[in-house]
Amino acid sequence: MAQADHLSLSIHAMDGTAGRETLKLWAMIGNQVLIILVDSGSSHSFVNANLVERLHCTVKTTASVPVKIANGSYMQCTEMVPQLTWWCQGETFSTDMRVLQLGVYDAILGMDWLELHSPMVTDWKNHCLAFSHNGQFIKLTGVAAPVSERVKELPVEQLIKWYKGNEIWAMAIVHPSGDNSSSPLPSEISEVLAQFLDVFATPTKLPPERECPYRYSPAHKDEIEKQVKAMLEAVFMDDILVYSASLQDHVQHLTEVLTLLRRNKLFVKDSKCSFACLSLEYLGHIILADGVSTDPRKTEAMVKWPQPTTVTELRGFLGLTGYYRKFVRNYAVIARPLTNLLKKWIYVDRRGDHIIHYTEGSNGVYTSPTITKFPEAIRGGNGCV
Repeated sequence: MAQADHLSLSIHAMDGTAGRETLKLWAMIGNQVLIILVDSGSSHSFVNANLVERLHCTVKTTASVPVKIANGSYMQCTEMVPQLTWWCQGETFSTDMRVLQLGVYDAILGMDWLELHSPMVTDWKNHCLAFSHNGQFIKLTGVAAPVSERVKELPVEQLIKWYKGNEIWAMAIVHPSGDNSSSPLPSEISEVLAQFLDVFATPTKLPPERECPYRYSPAHKDEIEKQVKAMLEAVFMDDILVYSASLQDHVQHLTEVLTLLRRNKLFVKDSKCSFACLSLEYLGHIILADGVSTDPRKTEAMVKWPQPTTVTELRGFLGLTGYYRKFVRNYAVIARPLTNLLKKWIYVDRRGDHIIHYTEGSNGVYTSPTITKFPEAIRGGNGCV
């Protein structure tokens, strides 16, 4: 393909979406999994700058060329990877790819790649490409649309394995929503909720004007009003906790809270609410009538956490366990041998069930249980070194 004044990139390539005339392929470079978009809306082939850095690819500097995005904006491309070799469905390809900061995809195969392998039989409906490659007629099948299935819990070890293999395309943390169907609400609570159905209704118009207790400079006030007019005004409040010592008190407190919400024309989403609970998960803690305790799921994750092998992994592990430090007696003393490992100029020697480390310029020798055993102290509430 002849050199153009500028390159072009489709909106699907930047947004991580797929269009009618696009096709997604799973591919490999070494032990790294890639997701590649075959995109007839992009003029050239591109590789994500993050992947290039991760794989330590050989990069060639080129003259700066503008890349026009379908939304009208431009990006500058100044590097390329010559003949980047990748593997897909038993076939090996080598493609010149320009380096660009892509949104989601690891690489884009644009019109330069499609023309290079023409003539080509393209079945966009069934996500298939058929063409001649190295003297043989081959067929590449794209990634089918995912079948909706029940979300399953993902072990930490599997998540780390996928991360190291670049197999995570998108990720979301899902928290189970409260389901009160198995435990019917007390009749007193149901009667209170029935009186405030309007508070749980879906808002159909903008909130009323509210008196602002703050004072701003005229310029600040004008800018705030300008931004507010550019969007629909909405007020969000997280986590209204109503704690009561008895059911009778809870009915009164709940009535007062709902009355305040109604008076100020504030709404509550029913699916986000839990009423008359004897225990409640909040910010990684379990709130009970007797006090606050740790979340068993969090402590189990600490117990099963893979043994850190780098300073970064150890720092992350100590950050995780440190969240519950107030529940562990002498936490700082227990964790000291591990926090010492974060210091510079540390020599670490793993012997049996102990880690012995030496700090330069010091004769101190510290021993501690194996890192994987450390969470036992958190699970039991005490521990020793």
